[in-house]
Amino acid sequence: MNSDARTVALLDDWIDSGLVKCASLLVLHRGQEAMRYHKGLCRFTAEQKEVDDSTVFTIASPTKTLTASCVMQHVEAGAFCLQEPVAGILPEFGQNGKEKVTFFHLLTHTSGLSEQVEGKDELRMREGPLSEFNERIFRAAPLFEPGTRYQYSNCAFSILGRVIEEIEGRPFGEAPAERIFKPLGMDNSVLGADESWDDRVAEIELPPGGEETRAFLNTRYWRGMGAPWGAMISNTDDLARFAEAVRNGGALNGTRILSPATVAAMTRDQLDRLPAFAGRRDQPRQGLAWMLQRPGHVRYGDLASDATHGHGGATCSSLWIDPVNEISFVFLSNKEGSIPARYFGRLSNTVVAALSG
Repeated sequence: MNSDARTVALLDDWIDSGLVKCASLLVLHRGQEAMRYHKGLCRFTAEQKEVDDSTVFTIASPTKTLTASCVMQHVEAGAFCLQEPVAGILPEFGQNGKEKVTFFHLLTHTSGLSEQVEGKDELRMREGPLSEFNERIFRAAPLFEPGTRYQYSNCAFSILGRVIEEIEGRPFGEAPAERIFKPLGMDNSVLGADESWDDRVAEIELPPGGEETRAFLNTRYWRGMGAPWGAMISNTDDLARFAEAVRNGGALNGTRILSPATVAAMTRDQLDRLPAFAGRRDQPRQGLAWMLQRPGHVRYGDLASDATHGHGGATCSSLWIDPVNEISFVFLSNKEGSIPARYFGRLSNTVVAALSG
């Protein structure tokens, strides 16, 4: 195993300086383990516990790539096209100006839905159910005409989860469990965790002043709700298996979860298809859930190829795939609010420098 000294030194400094409480990194190169790192405290309040291979994390927004994969399986099955209105499946969504919002808009953050549901802090503090989040989104008006602007939206992925529930007739978390986790052997992953997971989940370090409004992140309520936009629990090994399936065109070790055509569509820039974005360089390069490398986007570093795609999360998580350099990268930690993106860029640079060529 090639564990590059520069990568280790950088992560050691993050831990020793207090930038993060713990770090868990797994990098695969051409399908083989190239770097593995675990260090620091995954529990630090009531008890002190060191992170190890058994630790699982609340990964936050990389969850969206799994939700989108379930959505795209239904597209492959002919349940709907991306350009169809969401209201065709969820009539209650099609009100207050959202009648023309399509699945494409939801997956590319161009629906006009806000980033967060109105009153989110109040909802979380009183442990409101996922259904109440969706009911508020149903009543909301879009911030702009769908397809004309970009607004990163957790609300969009909440609705995508609700669509899957409507089609499949079961709680959303059961869909990725059957469609992705089980086929890929992701035995350390769950959306909607029961009590049996609690002892393994890393405690999340809350930001100063967030002890009241952000405390939900360390509760049984949040782990059990299984929010489609950001509450998946997993570890580096499982997410690396998912990343490798995507890097290999939708299959891992002979088990296919998506077609090569679907993976290609999900991981290419989709915003150029919208007249409001065509030819513009001041907008994100956005796939279907996946975020693409672009100038000024430092999370994937300076050395990863232009084909790199991934997703970061608010619990200091980062997942990316570089198909040119044949790298799958998974970093997980337990700091709410993440850290400045430049730190991830520096980490990514050490990895690509060690493995490219």
